[in-house]
Amino acid sequence: MDSILPSLIGVTILVIASLVIGRSSFNSFQVLGDSWQDAEERSVERVRSDISMTSVVASDTIQGTTDQPISFTATDDPGDYVQTSDGQLTVFMVNQDDSDWIRVDDISVTITTSLGSTVYDFTGITNPSSSHTAEDGEIDETDAVIANGTFSARRTTITGWSNWGEASTAEYGNLVGTDDAYYQSADPGGGDNAAMIFELYVTETPADITRIDVNAEVAQGVNTDAMFLYLWNYTTSSYAVCCTDIDFTIQNDGATPVVDFSQMDVVVQYTLASNTYADYGLFTTSSSPQPSDTWRAISISNDVIDPRVLNTGESLNGVLRVFPAVGTGTSNWLQVTTELGISASSFFTN
Repeated sequence: MDSILPSLIGVTILVIASLVIGRSSFNSFQVLGDSWQDAEERSVERVRSDISMTSVVASDTIQGTTDQPISFTATDDPGDYVQTSDGQLTVFMVNQDDSDWIRVDDISVTITTSLGSTVYDFTGITNPSSSHTAEDGEIDETDAVIANGTFSARRTTITGWSNWGEASTAEYGNLVGTDDAYYQSADPGGGDNAAMIFELYVTETPADITRIDVNAEVAQGVNTDAMFLYLWNYTTSSYAVCCTDIDFTIQNDGATPVVDFSQMDVVVQYTLASNTYADYGLFTTSSSPQPSDTWRAISISNDVIDPRVLNTGESLNGVLRVFPAVGTGTSNWLQVTTELGISASSFFTN
């Protein structure tokens, strides 16, 4: 009996081990099977999904005789937009319409570093100013130069630079707050372009700046061509142009609805002057103003089933706003990708 007992114990251990291993293997195969099933179902969803891009139109952002709120952000080397020696930052504004005035209701710049954010505006500024300054006058440039920001200089040697003067104390006050009190230029006449220049002085070290936000509310006398805002880059000695709106339409050609627009990717590759940019647009619901480098869903055509869901046969109209602007006469590329990884793309010109 004593000699049999160890053998029985050994057999029992082997049986228990086999059962444990068998159960573990079964669980592993079950998990693997579930993964295969999920992958297969997702693959089927992808096969049933399809979108096409039916329209892409690029247009200048700022245009209108009523106040237009505008917001744009510099995050690529933002310290380049501040002069190292004295902290000067320059915002320039030009009306592409000739013989037409422009006006500003409010303008401010927010500088962000790792320590926080500071807003700079014209609160408390009087004429003559020894700090922030605002001036209006006129230039005489072609539409292409104005649209692309390819001015020959930051200010006084720009073609046709004349009749410039500083804002009065009352006009400085009008630049603060959206209260329908304006700083307005004169009509330059003679086919010239009304312009304004705003020079602010910030205390942050350029190397510490992680983001620059420019916010303004502007209008023009005649709604024929566009107005443009610019930031001067002290490193490249050139203006970065705000902004371009890229309106696009995609159609759902598949059987799977597109439900979550916030999970969609909108990417554009474009050219301005001699520079090429690749911009990933973040989803936003803000429209007044829409921040730069964001996209939003405007509407769904034939949206009769499941409102705000892109069902089969329906089309989504969206707009991507980019800074710097898209160069005129350039060939560019836009791609939209749904949450299931289905993409549609198209080339476009501005």
